[in-house]
Amino acid sequence: MRRRVVLHVVRPAEGGMREHVLALLKGLDGMTFRPMLAGPLGQGWDERLREIEVETINLPVMNGIDPVAGARAILALASLLRNRMVDLVHLHGYKAAFIGRLSACLAGLPPVVVTVHGPLTRPTVRAHRLVHWGERSLARFTDRYIAVSEAARRELIEKAGINPEKVSVIYNGVDPGRFNPSIANGLEERLRLGVGEKEFLVGSLCRMVPGKGLNQLLQAAVEVVKHMPGVRFCLAGEGPARPALERLARFYGLERHVIFPGFHRNVPALLAAMDVLVHPSLEEGLPLAVMEAMAMARPVIAASTGGIPELLGEGRGCLVPPGNPDALARAVIFLLSSPEARRHMGLYGRRFVEKNLSLSTMVARTCELYGEVLELCFAKGLPST
Repeated sequence: MRRRVVLHVVRPAEGGMREHVLALLKGLDGMTFRPMLAGPLGQGWDERLREIEVETINLPVMNGIDPVAGARAILALASLLRNRMVDLVHLHGYKAAFIGRLSACLAGLPPVVVTVHGPLTRPTVRAHRLVHWGERSLARFTDRYIAVSEAARRELIEKAGINPEKVSVIYNGVDPGRFNPSIANGLEERLRLGVGEKEFLVGSLCRMVPGKGLNQLLQAAVEVVKHMPGVRFCLAGEGPARPALERLARFYGLERHVIFPGFHRNVPALLAAMDVLVHPSLEEGLPLAVMEAMAMARPVIAASTGGIPELLGEGRGCLVPPGNPDALARAVIFLLSSPEARRHMGLYGRRFVEKNLSLSTMVARTCELYGEVLELCFAKGLPST
């Protein structure tokens, strides 16, 4: 029996979305479905894809608004769908979802699944309404939505007007074997970062863009070091906001207290080195860094936005209002002053990941959804390859 081919389409992606797609491709490989990947590859994809036996196709899906480039991408993907044996298209992110659904419509096949990785909200009321109107218009070309959190599901239903029967929640997954606090060597990583034995290390791990709220973490750091001078802050990651953040740290006089290690390959070791992970995003879907820290039994402080309360509720973490550096500082000082609270929070977080957020669960539930979509399309007599 031929394995069903699922074509994953992505926009330029870094951080959590890219890690999610790679984990899904790796998990699907060798199962009932055969994955393919199309998008603007390179830029960090190539090296990671060597670990996975998956066919890749370069497709010019670009960020931003460019009608000519968008039309080219739509036509290129429609041609690909007509000429290849693709049974199902899985689209990741709003831009890929926009282009992919128009392409599938032009090609007349196949069924389409869209994963909503983050909020559909936009900075202005007009843009916000336009995105929701666009999603309602494209919903007719969408067989199923995957929301990565209940918050994302609510937005699709309540704001974009999507039929609730079309929307399923499948949480992102973490490999608890790789993110294992009993294996990772945090002491060695602290030495590499130059953190003293008696110093606390408060860290963040994300793409450095304005929406991640890292400027507010630096504001909070000013208050924290006034009360606890032996605290270091590690802002790991890369992105366009890094130069401005480094200037801000110097402006606040935090040069001795803040480390910018850049992109870090050994994430479990970095998390093991931290006493607390802080995730101050102003808007989120379901942040992978928070889930990975929980798997590593690290206590987490995060802004209460998107799906984060679903992860950190019931004592599994510390929630603060988004955009509030004073609340952030108070939470950091509290946790660093309470080793028992840090220990309990870390243990509860690890148990939650093992029970609810494993990579195998994410892959299995996604496969189930693929099967449901294909079975329903077959029952309706819709065209397939």
